[in-house]
Amino acid sequence: MRGSGGPEACDIVYLIHSHKNPDQVGRLALRLLTCPGARVVIHHDEARSHLDLPPNADGRIDIIDHTRAIEWGTFSQAEAIIRSLAWIDGHLDYRWVVFISGQDYPLCSPRDIRGFLMASDYDAFIQEPRLVRYRFQSDSGSRDFWSARYFYAYTRLPRISQGLPAAATKAAHNAMVHLRTWQPWIFHWKMAPNVATRLGVRRLRHPFRDGFRCYVGSDSFTWRCTAVRAVLAFTERRPDVIAYYRHAIHPSESLFNSILMNTLDLKIHFDNLRYDRFGNVETGHPDILRLSDLEDLLASGRQLARKFDAGIDDAILDSLDRHIGWSETVPERPVSGRAVPKRPVSGRAVSERPVSGRPVSERPVSGRPVSERPVPQPVPRGGEAVPLSRE
Repeated sequence: MRGSGGPEACDIVYLIHSHKNPDQVGRLALRLLTCPGARVVIHHDEARSHLDLPPNADGRIDIIDHTRAIEWGTFSQAEAIIRSLAWIDGHLDYRWVVFISGQDYPLCSPRDIRGFLMASDYDAFIQEPRLVRYRFQSDSGSRDFWSARYFYAYTRLPRISQGLPAAATKAAHNAMVHLRTWQPWIFHWKMAPNVATRLGVRRLRHPFRDGFRCYVGSDSFTWRCTAVRAVLAFTERRPDVIAYYRHAIHPSESLFNSILMNTLDLKIHFDNLRYDRFGNVETGHPDILRLSDLEDLLASGRQLARKFDAGIDDAILDSLDRHIGWSETVPERPVSGRAVPKRPVSGRAVSERPVSGRPVSERPVSGRPVSERPVPQPVPRGGEAVPLSRE
């Protein structure tokens, strides 16, 4: 752990998960800190690149080093999110957590984001999730990939195809596709190029019963502390569910959405306030946004967007800076209900495990009943903020 350490008061914690482009991550962190009352916590994959604390951070950046590589689409992603949220809840006095990647960037001033969230009465802003029930075929007649993600137990296959001729590799792939098309018990899931392929076996038992249902959606979210604590309490209370998701595909897109959607006392708005574009949905990755996308970005009414790559097009980031009115200035001092002392950056290693005076499960999910919360005044641009059905 690198950073200021110690309990700090803040309105918003921007939780950044990153693995590449450390200079771009530092630029993002400093831009977010131009808002008083903001703090940045970065969970960086040190197995892929090294991230130094940006200059002029004013003691409001903490970096959680993680030296074991995180594999895209596997439980290691969900585990990193849980680890980060537990650290935040154990160390910081906060109101909101905004979870983004190192390749996100704000489309409006962080002051506006803070003003919107502090006036909001919702506990979570998430993309409207999809209810997932097991079925062999989708409405189009092909295999139902959502069911295949979360109703099969997957294991890693050895990468033997790297030494095979191209014709043999193609034949093996076609055989697996044929196999998964005509029977329900085995499913072959091809992951990203740098992640080993998985083989799934249909589960006979699953936790989606007795009122607990499976959902899937984006894992980019904005949560009040009430939602964070509800999720952390669930992970302690239901280790069986956590163990189940360890063998799923893209578990982070289902685990957290399922927890929130089954926690009925949380007030959820189905809009994660993000802009992204999937030109090729088969890749599983959003498009790299460029300067030619600037007009669409500014017209979207979103608070944040992804994904940007300064190594491909940094002009788009410069243009967004000019639109927001940023220059190369140091972040402002935080403003909160109590003074936040400036602390020197420390190189001392600190355990990644959360430090708390009492277990997460004992913390109240909310400091006041939902019915007593005032009705929020602002609403997200692009639509009226009304609670939608969770059915």
